[in-house]
Amino acid sequence: MEDHVIYGIHIIREHVSDLQKILSEHGANIKTRLGLHDVSNNISSPSGLILLEIVGEEKERNELFEKLQKVKTVEVQKMIFKHEK
Repeated sequence: MEDHVIYGIHIIREHVSDLQKILSEHGANIKTRLGLHDVSNNISSPSGLILLEIVGEEKERNELFEKLQKVKTVEVQKMIFKHEK
């Protein structure tokens, strides 16, 4: 059984076309994508959070993470939940 690998992407500013391009390029490695938007007084904020469940080879996962870290309008963190072998 594969480890559960989760990437958290905090969107700091609205202009995220680079982010969307990277996510599209690595779509085969994204099993689940959940978007959480900041809302205040019924106004949607340009910031928010995306949670990704990542699958695939470790090399592919690391490549995606490194690309995400280079996007200046986001902060990226990684969680790995190991399974006993």
